Amino acid sequence: MSRLIDKACEVEQCQRELALKAHFERPVQTGNGICGHCGEAIAPARLAVNPAFERCIDCQKQVELWEKKFGAGIS
Repeated sequence: MSRLIDKACEVEQCQRELALKAHFERPVQTGNGICGHCGEAIAPARLAVNPAFERCIDCQKQVELWEKKFGAGIS
């Protein structure tokens, strides 16, 4: 009986290690590809440059103009 329990623990540990390995090796996905300001899809070419972009190019330009004119603080 003790051998059976030891084997079950060994299998469970192996499954846990495989799940953790798969979790940590998955690609980092930082954004959902939707602009946080207008709700439109962010161009794939823009996301290819940086998948963490949160705004489409048009909204990003507006934010940068706003920050240049009134100072930083808009997000």
